[in-house]
Amino acid sequence: AVVLPVLVLMGNWNRCNRNGDISAEILSATILPEETDRMPGGSILITDNDTETFTTWYRQNVRGDRPDVFNFAGNFVYMPWYKTFFTDEEVAEYKITMASGVARSAAEYAQQLRTGIIDANVGRRPVFTSINDPAVLSVLADTYAIEPVDATEILNRTLFDEVSTTVLYRILVKDRTQ
Repeated sequence: AVVLPVLVLMGNWNRCNRNGDISAEILSATILPEETDRMPGGSILITDNDTETFTTWYRQNVRGDRPDVFNFAGNFVYMPWYKTFFTDEEVAEYKITMASGVARSAAEYAQQLRTGIIDANVGRRPVFTSINDPAVLSVLADTYAIEPVDATEILNRTLFDEVSTTVLYRILVKDRTQ
């Protein structure tokens, strides 16, 4: 009864050991850069998954990095508790609107983000996103210009070690002369 768990532990130690793994630092430095020429103060950053959201929240709230950037977790836009995360002043300033339910498609999720924060802020302040879903980006690109700012490859050490690319995009008002 003791041998089997020890064998499983020994067999999986290297895959589970996070000692020296700086992938979260690399990811958060890409989507929340220190350089204000890449992401100016007063910007909005829309994150899209827990890894991006929690690493940037950690950097901002624990380490005090880039408090001048407003981080909006798009993956929580439909959760009623998320609105309590913001002050009344932030809700008014950024014109935050929460979605009424879970998006059932890329188009619906893109619309929730547009209504939730993008439409009221693009053109008034810099807006960035780390959304890497091509379908959502395609829907947003119908209305906005989406420009890549930076990218990094991260080793995702889940069930299978795989490399994924995270891209930081800037969302801009589309040139109407095109």
